[in-house]
Amino acid sequence: MLQTCVLAGITFFNYFSRHLSALDESMCPLSSCWDFYVRFLLGLFLTLKWFAYMFLRWVFFA
Repeated sequence: MLQTCVLAGITFFNYFSRHLSALDESMCPLSSCWDFYVRFLLGLFLTLKWFAYMFLRWVFFA
């Protein structure tokens, strides 16, 4: 799970730094942008996983 979020963060960082280079240069340095993308995707993944588990628990065990 962590490896998927790190690789997705690198992919998003590369995409946005290539297509929105002016935004990337003015907003943040390299390490903090990469850190933001990885943390955002990790949080999103964990939130979606939590909602999926809650839904399955509600359907099968409630």
